[in-house]
Amino acid sequence: MTGVRLLIHSIDAVIKIKDRTSQLRCVMKTIARNLLPGQYGFKPGHSDEVIAYNRDLVNRLKSGTNRAFSHIDPGNPVTACRNPIFADILAKTCGWFANPKGDGIRYGHYFTPGRSMQVVMAQLLTTVECAIDEWQTGIHKDLDFRESVYASVFNKHLEWLVEWEKFSRAHSQADVCMQRDLIQELR
Repeated sequence: MTGVRLLIHSIDAVIKIKDRTSQLRCVMKTIARNLLPGQYGFKPGHSDEVIAYNRDLVNRLKSGTNRAFSHIDPGNPVTACRNPIFADILAKTCGWFANPKGDGIRYGHYFTPGRSMQVVMAQLLTTVECAIDEWQTGIHKDLDFRESVYASVFNKHLEWLVEWEKFSRAHSQADVCMQRDLIQELR
């Protein structure tokens, strides 16, 4: 929530967002949970082989600082935040981009490259990471997606995105290109 508060300009808006944040987190995580096996290859089952495979997959997706799960090919981390799961989650969340009256279209100013999209991306990274955490034992087990547990994860992702922006500004504009491409794909 820390990153979101920086964007809010009125107390009424803060109250409305806080009232809906928990619901939105749950909707996004449910969508991510359903997409995860197809996107990353998690396997159902209870055999020792399946459990070992899923545990190893969790470790590979979350190891290091490059956020492997965010890349198109988690084994080749050169496409940060471009994994199709992010666009799929946004496209399926509350119909934000489903029609011209969807919130993603009506409130397009929140979906433009910059700080607001960094907050959206940090939320997506956190959502997918929570869904991956549900497989950490090797067998899928529902986890609560609570702010008290995942706020620090969100803040780490947001800090990383801000650092990436600073680096990219001087080199490649990769972060802005990623944000524009994601927005374009959704519209």
